[in-house]
Amino acid sequence: MIRENEKKKEFLWIANILAPYRIPIIQELSEHYKVTVMAMAQSEKNRSWSAGDFSGDFDLIFVNSKVFYLFGESPLYYSLIKTYNILKSQNPDVVYLDGYESPAYLSVIYFFRRKIKTLFLLGFRSTEDSARFHSRIIDYYKFLLINQFDKIVTAGMSSSAKLASIGIEREKIWELFNPIDVDFFVDKKNRKISSVPGHNFLYVGQLIPRKNLETIINSFAKIAKPDDTLRIVGEGNLSDELKCFSKRLIGKKIEFLGSKTQVELVDIYAISDTIILASLSEVWGLVINEGLAAGLQAVVSKNMGVFELVKNMRGVFECELDVESISNAMTKARENYSGKISSPEILRYSGKRFAQILVDKIKNLD
Repeated sequence: MIRENEKKKEFLWIANILAPYRIPIIQELSEHYKVTVMAMAQSEKNRSWSAGDFSGDFDLIFVNSKVFYLFGESPLYYSLIKTYNILKSQNPDVVYLDGYESPAYLSVIYFFRRKIKTLFLLGFRSTEDSARFHSRIIDYYKFLLINQFDKIVTAGMSSSAKLASIGIEREKIWELFNPIDVDFFVDKKNRKISSVPGHNFLYVGQLIPRKNLETIINSFAKIAKPDDTLRIVGEGNLSDELKCFSKRLIGKKIEFLGSKTQVELVDIYAISDTIILASLSEVWGLVINEGLAAGLQAVVSKNMGVFELVKNMRGVFECELDVESISNAMTKARENYSGKISSPEILRYSGKRFAQILVDKIKNLD
C-alpha cells in the first residue's frame, strides 16, 4: 500500500477494450498506482458489454481507433498516428500492453522503448496450439517485437514455452495466469443446484467457425437423453446456419439464447451443469474460468490455453476436437455430476491475486 502523502507512481494499461475480466486487476493496481486505462475502442463486434458498463478509481482514455477484423473475428486496430499522439500526454512509470498483434501497438512499442525510466511490460497468452500461422519468418518477427519489452507476463507454462521457442530469454518471462472476476460468478445467491430436469450443457462464446460448434452440437445429439438440454449463448456469422442445422436434429433440446450481459450470464450459469469449449484454436477460453467459478463442470479440449490451468481441477473432463472424444467427455460429465462444485479451485486464480503478484514483482525490481 502507498503511505499517506506519498505520491503514487503512474501505471498505464493499454488494451483493445476495457474488458470486465480485467476490472479486478485494474482496481487492485489502483491501490498501488495512479492508473490510466487506454483502450483502442469502447466495444467490439460480438461482445455483449462495453466500457460504459464499468467504472473505478482509474482514468480512461479511448483512442477510437480504426479497426479491421481478420477472418471476420479478430480485431486489428491500425490508427498508429492517433495512438502515438495520445501517448505524448502520458508519462507513466509502468506500461502494461495487453497484447501486441494490432498495428497500432507498433507506435506504443516505438514510443516507450526509448524511455529508459519506464518499465515496459507485455501481456502474452498465445501458445503453440493457438498460433494461427507457423513459419520461421513470422517467429523471427515476433521475437523482434516481443524482445523490445523489459518483461513479458505469460498465462502459464504453455505461453512461456511459446516465448522460449522463438528465442525469448527465460529471465524476461514472468509466468502468471489468466484471471477473471471470480467473485462476480461465485455470488452465493446464484450458487444453487439447478432445478431444471435432465443434464444442462452450456456453450458461451462467438458463433464462428473457429469455435467448432457444429461438432459440439453433433456430440450432444449423439449422447443426449430426452431431458438433456444444450444452451448456446452468443452471436456470430454462423448463427442462422447453426440454428437451421439444429432444427434437423429431431427430438434434441438445443436452445439459442443470443448475446447476454454479464449479469444475465450469471443466471444462466445457475441453471447449467456443464460448460463446453472445444475450439479449433483458442488462446485461452475465459468462459471456462467463469463456469468453474459458478460451480459448473467443464468439458475442455486439450489444445486451449486454459486447459493447463484447470486440467486437474474437480469436474473437468478433457477431450480432443472430434465428435467421438467430445461426446465421451460429455457422457462422463453427466454420469459424474452430483451438483454444483463447492469451493472450486479456480477461485484461487482471481484478478486481485494476479495484480498483487504483478505489483510484488515490479517492486522486487527496484
